[in-house]
Amino acid sequence: MAKNPLGKSRAADNPYAIFEHPMANWKWKVLKTYQLAKNEKQYARWLVAASSPHTYGSDELGDTYCVDILGDAQVVCTYASPEFIAAYRDDTRVRVTLWDAYQDKRYESARDAT
Repeated sequence: MAKNPLGKSRAADNPYAIFEHPMANWKWKVLKTYQLAKNEKQYARWLVAASSPHTYGSDELGDTYCVDILGDAQVVCTYASPEFIAAYRDDTRVRVTLWDAYQDKRYESARDAT
């Protein structure tokens, strides 16, 4: 049985990925996934640190269904760790946004090198 590379909880300041809804001002920091990406079903859940206008600038920890994040067309991935990219590379729900996050990270690395 394969081990989940995103199964160990991380701190909110070092998430596996960050998803944001720019219009609603929501942010989800993915701290842990409970299943391998390829095995996720309809009710797969993630441990997240979520912030919104209702949390007044702080994060609230808790589980959420990944489909609640990935199912909204306006939600974009603003950061993805190498582990998250490797796990969700073939997932059609996040392919485009992960590519954007990868490109942004590559751009930041190139900018920092100069």
